[in-house]
Amino acid sequence: MDETPRGVSDKITGDEMTRTAERAKQIRTEIKKKFGYTGKQVSVQSENYSMGSSINVEIKTEEALENRYRIDEIARKQEKIDRCKVTGEILSGGNNFVHVGMSWDLKEALNEKYSAEALEIIEHAESNEGHIMKFKKAELYYRNGLYHLNGRSMLTMDAKELVPSLVRTGLE
Repeated sequence: MDETPRGVSDKITGDEMTRTAERAKQIRTEIKKKFGYTGKQVSVQSENYSMGSSINVEIKTEEALENRYRIDEIARKQEKIDRCKVTGEILSGGNNFVHVGMSWDLKEALNEKYSAEALEIIEHAESNEGHIMKFKKAELYYRNGLYHLNGRSMLTMDAKELVPSLVRTGLE
């Protein structure tokens, strides 16, 4: 009778599993060293599957979110993706993907925090048609019943979802 635990492929060696866990540990260690963040502020988890592995870095606090790009730089150093030299296509097997993002709880908290200010901005845009609202990372204006964000038009419903995150980046 086979003693391999259910769900564990014989194609993934213990070394490969350890390597991914070690990479995740290195990310955790460097984040703690540089910023002092623990798992309560930034979670780092590794996952292995039949043709590769991934490391998921989840930012859980607004304070840690301010360092998102530096956290992303730290994490990306552990990414390993093999590509075809001719087409640039990702080759199957042995890749280690890294994903950095916000937790759902943080996204909801930020949307709630900035929703009132975002609605004021939307009302201001609608009452001042054509006036450009400049954010640090985007420009928003309202014309002919549509919002335009960095030149792309969108419906009011979509603008109401996007503006809270723009408000968080700040107005110029």
